[in-house]
Amino acid sequence: DSGHLLRLVLLFVLSVFSFITTFTGLKIYSPETTNMQSLAFLVAIVLMIQSGLIYSMMRFFKSYSFGMKTTWLATYVLLMGISVFCSYAYWYQFIASESHGFSAFSVQLEKAKDKASKLGAVFEAITTATTKLSNYSTKTSGIEKSQGGTCGISNPGYGNRTRFRLFEAKAFKDLAKETAELDQILNNHLNILQGLQYNAQTSEAVKQVEQRFNAEVQDINRLMSGSRLGDIKETLVRHKAERSSFSFYFEGKNRVVSCPDATIERKARLLIDEIDQLKPLPAVTLFNPNNQKKVMERALFVFSHLPAYVLNQQATKQSTDMIEQNDVMPILIAVLIDSAILFVGFLDGQAGRRRAFLSKNFKGAFFSVNDFIKISQVFKFNDLRTSLSLHHYQINHHKHLYIIPINFAGDDNESSELFALFSSLENHRRLEAPLQNVPFRLFPESLRQRFTDHYGNACEQLFFKVYPLNDNQFKEISMSLDSFYLQLQEA
Repeated sequence: DSGHLLRLVLLFVLSVFSFITTFTGLKIYSPETTNMQSLAFLVAIVLMIQSGLIYSMMRFFKSYSFGMKTTWLATYVLLMGISVFCSYAYWYQFIASESHGFSAFSVQLEKAKDKASKLGAVFEAITTATTKLSNYSTKTSGIEKSQGGTCGISNPGYGNRTRFRLFEAKAFKDLAKETAELDQILNNHLNILQGLQYNAQTSEAVKQVEQRFNAEVQDINRLMSGSRLGDIKETLVRHKAERSSFSFYFEGKNRVVSCPDATIERKARLLIDEIDQLKPLPAVTLFNPNNQKKVMERALFVFSHLPAYVLNQQATKQSTDMIEQNDVMPILIAVLIDSAILFVGFLDGQAGRRRAFLSKNFKGAFFSVNDFIKISQVFKFNDLRTSLSLHHYQINHHKHLYIIPINFAGDDNESSELFALFSSLENHRRLEAPLQNVPFRLFPESLRQRFTDHYGNACEQLFFKVYPLNDNQFKEISMSLDSFYLQLQEA
């Protein structure tokens, strides 16, 4: 049968592929496993998983009762879950790890840019405000010179207060220029960070990218804590706090002036508060798809958080820990492979049942045609099928009974042989232990009538052994008998 052979080859290929991915994934989960004994132990574990998959699949298709099918299918699904969990790490490293590394870098880049933008906003605010203050001071110097009284009672003219206004105009203009330069330096660092995003797609360069990323972060942090921004803050503090007695050097001479100005004090205070609220950017650790420990940690995270992802309970905000569609693909591939094994096994099982119909060589899990060949050589029955049918009683779809008389009457050789046969099956543990000495009166009316028709009224004095069988056992006895009688007919 070429179809049967093709299905067997496909089953073998899928099983080998599942073995390789499961073993490789399990090895990723066990990064310390390097010696031969440990590797052999992992091989043994994976062999047990794969053997359990094949065996539970075969038992599932050979079972007849719903209960047994459910049990073996549940066993297969459980083992498939273990296999999928192990092979997930392999498929994750193969499919999703680089994608996650790039997306995780993008998330951290956006966070860095967001925090750096606050610094940029402060620089822009200082530049804008100090430019306005410079223009304001230039304007008030003209008013002070022509009218006086811009900061207290003063006469018009080119006095110290006019000179102080011109000094402040230049000082604020210098601050605007300084912060504009800092803002340009910040933008240069952000452009470099943006350029590193392309390099993050190359897994071999992850460590170098991480080092360069953190170097840029440190440079940005130095802009916040460095002397240039410190000098800007110190200048603003001076122009806010020392206006009642401000000492300044202008036109080759040290001068002191009192010039309160609510506008300058208020704006300086706001700018100082913004500088004080700046926080340094944290260093980052990028995801390295070549680091098996990192891959293992990521795989475990995704696998453990998958139910929440499926139920759409995941937070919507961007995070380096968020589950993406690429994280789910390895699970789908692993499930697809093990499901394909079950599907191919199902197709072959259906074809096998058609081939086995009325086969001369039936062999089940409990009984086979060879059992009845041996039975026919030891026990003498005129018609074993009829005798078994007489003593069979079906309780429900899943439970059957064989009811065998113990104290059979007279020279009933058929009952004697039947008793000896079931005693032999019981002794060899081919059947479960029976209920002993069950009286005739306890049986249902239909069964009592059947026994009365066969044994006569004397059956009311008989006691019986009651052997329970499941649906698989009963059907295998029937099919074994079919094969046995088929061989007899051909003989």
